[in-house]
Amino acid sequence: MEMQPISTGLRELDRLLGGGIPRGVLACLESPPASQYNPLFYRFMEDHKWLYVSTYRSEAAVNDEFSDLLWRSDICVEHVGVERPIKNMHSALQDLEDDRHVIVDTTNPLETAPRESQYVHLLNGLKEYLMETGTIAILHSTVQDTPPDLREVTLTVADLVWELEFVVNGQRTENHLTVPKFRSTELVEEVIKLDLGEDVSIDVSKNIA
Repeated sequence: MEMQPISTGLRELDRLLGGGIPRGVLACLESPPASQYNPLFYRFMEDHKWLYVSTYRSEAAVNDEFSDLLWRSDICVEHVGVERPIKNMHSALQDLEDDRHVIVDTTNPLETAPRESQYVHLLNGLKEYLMETGTIAILHSTVQDTPPDLREVTLTVADLVWELEFVVNGQRTENHLTVPKFRSTELVEEVIKLDLGEDVSIDVSKNIA
């Protein structure tokens, strides 16, 4: 029996993705460093079991945030740091005692690995884990003036790519989400205007075709 996709927690985004994120999918969310991506993650993490891999922020800081906002969720936080993030992430995945969806926040230190093969091996191993367990992974990649050397590897391996950007509309700041890549039968052409405090509306003033 085919397993149901994982809901994003956002009705309109689920509709555009055909019900949510298909199990086994490796997704990448690109956004500016100061973007409001956190509420988007909170919607995902309200249900299911998660492994939250942090590269920059300490485990204590992340747990403190989640204890206030997601106290009913089952989240395992692992800090892999910036010195040996790939090795430490391998260990975090191997030490899991149960099947969990995965969030990596952020991928930038992983994308500076001295050998491309190390990072490719990690992503392929993560993809195999997702397919075996019927889980999903979301890689958060921050946008910089000069992208990390291995950013193209992330975008190539990912099954689903989202781009979150700030749009200044008068005195308001809006968050627009586009889906330039999705390994599915249909192209997602709408631009999704996110009000992360309430719900989601669709902005069809442009498309990504």
